[in-house]
Order: sequence, then structure tokens, then C-alpha cells
Amino acid sequence: MRYFSIRNADSLYWIGRYLQRFEIVAKESIKSFDLIIDINFDEGKELFSKMGYNIDYKNSKDFLNVIAKGLENGSLLYYIRNARENAIVLRDTIDDEAFRSINIIYNELVLNAKIDTKKLESLIRELDRFWGLIFVKTFRGKTQAFIEFGQIVEAIDLKLRLFGDLSMVLLDLDKLNVLGKILDKNFEAIELKSSNINLFLDVVNSKIGSIIKYDS
Repeated sequence: MRYFSIRNADSLYWIGRYLQRFEIVAKESIKSFDLIIDINFDEGKELFSKMGYNIDYKNSKDFLNVIAKGLENGSLLYYIRNARENAIVLRDTIDDEAFRSINIIYNELVLNAKIDTKKLESLIRELDRFWGLIFVKTFRGKTQAFIEFGQIVEAIDLKLRLFGDLSMVLLDLDKLNVLGKILDKNFEAIELKSSNINLFLDVVNSKIGSIIKYDS
């Protein structure tokens, strides 16, 4: 933390979390779109109920518009807006091209009245470009590590909420522990000691506090 304010470290972490959430939700929503058409009309409702949201839609196209912009604090626009606000705080830290990718995604959602699967796929590709810029072009130091820590925490959180399978996050957990040591030499590795998913998620989500030390 020597070269980072608490605010900047926190913003980097939340950029990683919000963008990872955007990516997973967008990809899973495209899958649900296909299932709504042919197999199970309520598939989208079931997907979002796992994340704690009650949604309603008239058809598969309406489903995409609802998840894109129609949820007050759970839409794709909500996630990218929050990522963008955190990135604005870090304009002297985040590469201009990386910031541009976030801005492109944000503007596409704001300016397009209706969202379809092709548009979502193009936004996911733009996000892939952001990850590439951060993890390849950016100097591999704490800037990258804080973003990746947030990204992996969110991946673990959403995978378990959506699929409920601890075996799916073992590699993510290994990566998280490595990053924790990079960010704080006193970081205590997270161990999978219980099959209780909620308890495990509480531990994972609380770990950033031991790194940033918000109360210090």
C-alpha cells in the first residue's frame, strides 16, 4: 500500500469486480436468451433470482433490454457505470486505451435504445480488449494486481451463486491467494475448510479488508 491511497486501491479493486460481473452476467444472459425462446420462458427469471433479483419480461428480446438497462442496481449499465466512475478516479493510473474501452461499453449501452445478442457479444469483445490492455500492456505491479484481485473475487462469488459448485472455483482460489501475497506479505491464504458456500463467500469477500486496511 506504500504507493496507493486507500481510495485508489479500492477503486482498482471495484473496477475488477464490476467488470467481471458485467462479463459473467452478459455471457449467462445470452445463454438464457436462447433458452427463453425454445425451452423455458422463465429461464431469465431463474438466472437472476440466483443473484437476488426479481425480473419480469414480455419475451426474449425484452429480457435483454431489462437486464441491459432495466434493473435499478443490477443491470449491465449499472455495472459499467460504476466501473467507469471508479476509472475516472484513476485517470492518472489507468491507461488511456483501457479507459476508452470502458467508455465505449458505457456509451453503447446508454445510446442504444434496444440491445440484442450481437450488441452484447460486441461489448464482451470490447471488455476482452480491456483485460488484454490491463494484463499485457500495463506494468505488472499493484495496479494490475488490485484489479485482478477484484476480478477473481467476483468470479468466485458469481460462479458459486449461479452454479453452487465449490470445485469450479479451486483454480480461482489459488490465483487469489497468490495475488493476496503480492499485495500484502502478511496475507493469510484462504482455505476451503467447509462445504458451506455462504460461509466461504463471506471469507472471500472480506479478504480485501485485510489488504487495503480501510480502518487504519
